[in-house]
Amino acid sequence: MQNSPEGLPGQLAGLKDNALMDRKDEKMKRPLRRIQAITKRWPQLLKRHKDLPAYLRERRIFDQGNGFNTATFGIARTLVRLAAENENQTPSDCPSSPNLAALRLSWRSTRRRRFMTISKKLKLADSLGFMVELLGADNPLVKQILNGKSPEVRAGELIDGTKLKDVAFRRELAAGGSKGDRGFNRSDDRPGAA
Repeated sequence: MQNSPEGLPGQLAGLKDNALMDRKDEKMKRPLRRIQAITKRWPQLLKRHKDLPAYLRERRIFDQGNGFNTATFGIARTLVRLAAENENQTPSDCPSSPNLAALRLSWRSTRRRRFMTISKKLKLADSLGFMVELLGADNPLVKQILNGKSPEVRAGELIDGTKLKDVAFRRELAAGGSKGDRGFNRSDDRPGAA
């Protein structure tokens, strides 16, 4: 308590110093000027990015996987990424060490998982319904994925028809990549394959 009044004269002197107060005032006005500059350019920015919301919706559904929110989709995407990683790796990349990303992806995609079919169907049906709601039923990819069926029926077909439940099949895909007799191009575990 004895020392607190000693600081008051310095604070008061700072408030009376016009140069110091001008610097503080200028520092506070800088963000406001930036915001005003951005708002002046706002119509230009909107014109440039008018297609961005559609892009973001598609990114949310397809790239982030929200349209196929199941472990089965995660396994399938991991296997596809593993195949791409293996194809892009050259012997000169790092000949003495294994491809750690590929090892991690391989482990994740080939370990044993319990497939609870009913919950997977419900979760996939909900995700497909979200995709229809967000992108619209007329979106070409939505039409291709649903194949003229409701999200519930299509989810049942996809979950019942996948071979990704089988660990040996996942290991075979992981080993075969996208080419060759064991790879994705030869797999009939994809929509439209016969």
